[in-house]
Amino acid sequence: MRRLLPLLLFLASATPSLVWAIGPGEKAPAFELKDASGKEHSLASLSSRIVYLDFWASWCVPCASSIPFLARLHQERSKEGLEVVAINVDETSSDGVKLLDQLKSTTLPALYNPSGSVAELYAIATMPTSFLIDRDGTVLKRYEGFKESTEAQVLRDIEEVLKK
Repeated sequence: MRRLLPLLLFLASATPSLVWAIGPGEKAPAFELKDASGKEHSLASLSSRIVYLDFWASWCVPCASSIPFLARLHQERSKEGLEVVAINVDETSSDGVKLLDQLKSTTLPALYNPSGSVAELYAIATMPTSFLIDRDGTVLKRYEGFKESTEAQVLRDIEEVLKK
């Protein structure tokens, strides 16, 4: 056991996102971030809604693929009680704004986290990473990466939560 302990401590420090990742059953960490116009938004203000929280960056190819899906999700499900929040982690928020413009997804609720502090709270190691959060602020699902098959799973999960 004495030989194993240093190895375990090393692995825990070398891969914190694998060991300390926020996952199902845990409370989603609180945050306050600004949108492109400078208006503050917080997770706490969404407590009566189901939240689909997505972390993305303009340089991330799978993120660019997921943004039109997020925009459709927001447009089609917001009246049913779903709030889609896309948190951009580019060091320069204008890079995120430009990508949303290019993808014609400017109606997608996007917040900007150039310091990466909120991404750190959520232990983001893969882009994109998304969370389905219930009305009480508890994480129901964590999704890492994005491909076409991800859409169907996310839609099934959201449908299930909205029925409750």
